[in-house]
Amino acid sequence: DTDSVARTGKTPSSRARRLLLTLASVMGIAVVCLLITDFLWESDREQITRKIEEMSAGVAERNLDKVFQHVSERFQYGVATKAALRARGESALQSGQVTAIPIWGIQVPPIPRGAERVKVLFRFKVKGNVFTENQFIGEGVFANEDGQWRLIGIEVYSPTGTRDRYAIPGL
Repeated sequence: DTDSVARTGKTPSSRARRLLLTLASVMGIAVVCLLITDFLWESDREQITRKIEEMSAGVAERNLDKVFQHVSERFQYGVATKAALRARGESALQSGQVTAIPIWGIQVPPIPRGAERVKVLFRFKVKGNVFTENQFIGEGVFANEDGQWRLIGIEVYSPTGTRDRYAIPGL
């Protein structure tokens, strides 16, 4: 070992430290690259969750454009279309029947690559002058329209489970 120290001028422990420092640097760069990739790339699950949250925020802000940009032109609720749902929403906001729709507990299942539709469960309340204490389960059907997930249908259930459907008043 004294020959290697004489040739390189370094002890085995300084070479090990340099190797560990190099490995730590490479790992640190890899972690930073992964964080940047995660920040820049939005998964289907993240996109759907974000859009549900934006729709909730749009109601609270009384901005139906923010809500309906995430609703498909093919939306259907019974016989009601996107236009009928929007008209009902405008009426409910103007009359104070609805002032906010807080949403939580969003459950987006794993989405296979190339999937065209996915059902998403979430819990929500309707705040306004019509409802006092309430809670519902929503089952939103989202369709992939050219890489953008949009709400294409919805079912509303009582808070006890997805057996008892609740009809949206006015639709």
